[in-house]
Amino acid sequence: MRARLAPLLLLAALGGCASRQPVSPRFSITLRELRGLAATLPADVSARVTAEPRRFLDLLADALASPAGALLLVDKAHGLDRSWTPPDLVDLPRKGLSLSKTGLRLRSVVMADLIAMSDGARADGAVLTVSSAWRSWDTQAALRAKALEAQPRERVDRELAAPGHSQHQLGTVVDLGSIDDSFADTVAGRWMAANAWRFGWSLSYPQGRESETGYRWESWHYRWIGRPAAELVHSFFGDNQQRFLEFYTAGETGFRAKLRALD
Repeated sequence: MRARLAPLLLLAALGGCASRQPVSPRFSITLRELRGLAATLPADVSARVTAEPRRFLDLLADALASPAGALLLVDKAHGLDRSWTPPDLVDLPRKGLSLSKTGLRLRSVVMADLIAMSDGARADGAVLTVSSAWRSWDTQAALRAKALEAQPRERVDRELAAPGHSQHQLGTVVDLGSIDDSFADTVAGRWMAANAWRFGWSLSYPQGRESETGYRWESWHYRWIGRPAAELVHSFFGDNQQRFLEFYTAGETGFRAKLRALD
């Protein structure tokens, strides 16, 4: 009996030691700590994190190295100053991209992934047409004022952010195609829904998530958050960008404190 129990006791001891060892060499976070953190997340997210803890933390470490401003939480409760302007805005080139009009601008940090995504879509028979991109605080204010003249406030509040609270001000967002619900059923819309995350882009306002995002479903509105963060959103957060950004914003300082320098 004692001989049969020995392997079980050894496994238990090893398990206890393992729970006190860092999950990833990039963080001083133990499995026990990560499980405690995961327990604060929605059940579906928690299950994914605990199933692949090393992958989760490695992607999180990469996300922490994102360009400044790439993961800012901008929503109805968190806004940008009127003077906030991306430091690296560039005009979108017509070569390599399909544009609905001239004068569209985005941050330079998104360009490589935008062009790669456009090329990938075209190779699969889909054309991604950029119809809207960066907007200043003042442009957003003018658009909202015009909308309020023609539509009830309740509808406007579901579809058009107040100035300072639009992701477009970040310079990392595109509206694609027709900018209406019909986009979802186009070849481009279906391709984006399946593949955008592979290129660092994420749907900001998914269907059925209005209670979390504050906005109705917008199948055409994609934000660049970088490939590591987009993979986190897709693989761990159920394609819920809002949920990830809230998690990241709340925990960023603590996660940075747990980062380990690698040779």
